[in-house]
Order: sequence, then structure tokens, then C-alpha cells
Amino acid sequence: MHMIFDVKREDLRHKSRLVIGGHLIDSSKHSTYSSTVQDISIRLLQLVALHNKLNVMTGDISNAFCTAPVAEQIHARAGPEFGNQEGCILVLKRALYGLKTASQSFHEFFGNCLLQLGFSPTRANPDLWYRKSDDYEGYDYIATHVDNIIIAAKRPAKYMSQIEQQFNVCNKEDLPSYYIGNSYKRDDKGNIIHVSSTKYIKEVLRQFAKQHGEVQKQSIPMRTTEHPETDQSPHLNAEEIQQFQHIIGVCQWLVVSGRFDINYAVSSLSRFSIAPRKRHLELAREIMGYLRKHPKRGYWINPLPPNTPSDYEVIAIKEDFGYQYSYFQEEIDPRFPTPLSSELEITIFIDADHGHDKVTGRSITGLLGFVGSTPVIWSSKRQSSIQTSTFGAESTALKKAVEEATTIRYYLRSMGVKVEKPTPIYVDNMSVVLNASNPGSTLNKKAIALSYHYTREHVANNVIEIRKIESEQNYSDPMTKALNSTNLHGFFHEIQSN
Repeated sequence: MHMIFDVKREDLRHKSRLVIGGHLIDSSKHSTYSSTVQDISIRLLQLVALHNKLNVMTGDISNAFCTAPVAEQIHARAGPEFGNQEGCILVLKRALYGLKTASQSFHEFFGNCLLQLGFSPTRANPDLWYRKSDDYEGYDYIATHVDNIIIAAKRPAKYMSQIEQQFNVCNKEDLPSYYIGNSYKRDDKGNIIHVSSTKYIKEVLRQFAKQHGEVQKQSIPMRTTEHPETDQSPHLNAEEIQQFQHIIGVCQWLVVSGRFDINYAVSSLSRFSIAPRKRHLELAREIMGYLRKHPKRGYWINPLPPNTPSDYEVIAIKEDFGYQYSYFQEEIDPRFPTPLSSELEITIFIDADHGHDKVTGRSITGLLGFVGSTPVIWSSKRQSSIQTSTFGAESTALKKAVEEATTIRYYLRSMGVKVEKPTPIYVDNMSVVLNASNPGSTLNKKAIALSYHYTREHVANNVIEIRKIESEQNYSDPMTKALNSTNLHGFFHEIQSN
């Protein structure tokens, strides 16, 4: 056994743990998988809590793994610290850190505790739990991220005290200001919450400056003229590669935690992590410079309906598809809880930049999805195949949007939130709107048949609505290309400003 000292990446706390040599133990006959709550679940949990006026409480379980029974058979010989029992054979009873099964053992152990409290895992995420509330006509929730717990309920302290009967809980916080790497700040009325990674960003920049020199402030994460795929500057040496990979790793985590304004720039550079070039490192440092200038940006958790474009009504298409897609029905899991929470607006913005990659010819799909006025999903990614037309690239992107819409609807229903209205999907290509929404349109490009029919069957059955807007109103546009300072900040000012 060894004592290990480390700094937690999420909140930069110093930790020390007694760790056993799990790599010396055969655990092949045991399950080692242990899930953690997904980021979208935390955003939806906070959103539903605000929507239903629930109180939120967080805490950490101290020495979590050591509370669970060990899965493997592990023996040791007692040392001199055991006094007159020195030399006796010891049998390990608890899952120490370092064992490959320790996380899974605690996951199951704590899950059984929540089951005893009357909670059930949601269908969408086994680490987001719910139960019918005793205090109002709705549900209470608990989410678990290894040993970090967050409770949303009318009386969360009631559940926390029940958990404390079996576990030692530290860092308890009502109206939490920090949770898993994100800082939370409520507005004056407590109606909305601003989420950011400011604390983490400032510490990362401080450490980076100490090791690699301070970065210059930048107004945008990537210049509009940059195409990293065409760069032919010299390859980096081993030390420089490590610096590049460190920046990309930090930025990828920041994208996940809420900095979607750097998503396109990070996605453009991350594909070169194995063999980056000199210019790639310069561009990566510019992203750090942008974070230095804008460390406080994040997003608002706000259940109110979003400010969406209104001029689409002039060209919105609502026609009857008749029997064309009569076989299709939206899948409703029979094990969903009874919907007791009123409906929240779901809105998706999707865009594609045709042939963006100058080397491969592949297009970029950009997506930003809201529940209420809260961004809950975002992505910037190259499409998996080449599309020979703008229509093909936009149709492929639209299929991705439909998939994400059905995912969000599934998540909300699994939390007992009513979902009845069709989800509007905003695009800036009229041909896509017509082909997806008009029963009389025909498929002339068989290469995109899957996207075509998948989208239309969801339109025909009122799961989604396709709406045409201008590019200047499309929040997903910055996820497909580098924009100048005016356009980039214009898109994200209302969503991200603190």
C-alpha cells in the first residue's frame, strides 16, 4: 500500500489517499465498469429544479470507496503496527483506492442506499435518480458523480441526513456555488443561475504561464482565415507536443463543461493531437489567450422560453403527409414516470458548412440545443462522409438535429416532465425545409435517403417542426466556422454574459 498525493482537476483541491496495488491483483472475473452522471443530466436537473422551485444541495462522500465491500479476495500479512498480531493473515473487507473494482463496488453500494430511500434510476441515465415527493405534486431528484452528490427537492436536507446515517458527507452546501468544476452564481431574484468554469480557467492559466509563459489576450478563439488542415509548418518536438496536448485536453474539458464558444476552434485542432505542427501550437495558445480575456463566460440556466426568431412563421410549412409515414410512432417508454412537471420548451439550431475541410472536402456540422433558455447540448464536428452539395451537407446535419431532439425528449420524459409539443429545429437552408416538410417533394439524391426519410417521418408525426431562419439568427453558425469578433460575440452575448 502507498500514500498518494494529488490535485483534483475539477476543483483543484489537494487530496491524499491510501492506495493499494490493484495492478497486482487479477480482477478479470469481476465487473469493473462504473458510470458517472452525464453533463446533460446535471443541466436538466438544475433546470427542472428552477422550473419546479426545488431547493438544491450538494456534498461529497468522504473516503467513498472504503465504505463499500471489496469484490476481490485479497489477503495480506500484518506488519509491526498490529502489535502482538504481527505476522497474522489479514483479509481485506473494504474496497481501497487502487483496486480495479473499487469504483464499481462503491457505485453499487451507494445505489442500494438510494433504492432503500425510495429512489429509482431514470431510464435515460442510471446516475440520475428520482422518487415521488412527499412535499409537493412532483418528483425529487438525486444525481451521483462517483462520490459527489447533488440533491434537488423541496427539502433536500431530509435526504442528506438519511444518507449521512450510512456515509460521512463533507463539503455540504445549500444553494451550491460550486459543483464538479463549475461555479454557480444566482441572479438577484434567484430565478436563473449563471454557470461558468472561471475558477478552473484562472488556475489553469496561472499554472500554464508559470511553465510555458503567459499567453497574449485574444478577442476570438480562432481567426476567420485559419484552416489548420492545410498547415505545412514543421512538426513539433516532444516537449512542444506535450504542451499542445495539454492545451487541447484542458479545452476539451472546458467545452464539455459549458464553453461552447471555443467548440469549433478546439474541434478543428484536436484532430492533430498525434502529430501537431508549429502553427497548430500557436493557434492552441491563441485559444488560451481568448480564455484569458474572457474567463467568466458560461451559460444561464433559465427555464423561461427562449428568444427565438419570429419571422419563420411566414414560410413555415404545415401539410398532411397522409399515409406516407403512418407506420411511424414516437417511442414512449412504458416505464417512464407519470409526467407531473409542466412542459419546457425544446429548441434546436443546426447548421452545416459545406466542404469546409480543404483537404478532405468534408463538411462541418454545428449544433446548439436549448431547453427553456438553457443550452443543454452543443457540438462542432466534421461529417463522416463527403457531400457533393450544400443540400446534402445540410440534410446530414438535420438528421443529427432530429436525433438530438429525440434524445432530449427522452431525457425529460424519464424525469417526469411533460413533453407534448413538437420540437422546433431551425435551419438556414430553404431547400432542406421544403424537402423535409413538403409531402410532395421527392428524393432526387439517393445518397442521403436515410437522412431524408428519418427527418420526414419525425416531421409527419409532429415530433419536430423544421423552421427556416436567416444565418444571422442561427445560434449554431459559430459551431461550423471561425467568425469575426462582432459576429461571434453577437451570437453568444445574451447566452453567456455574466
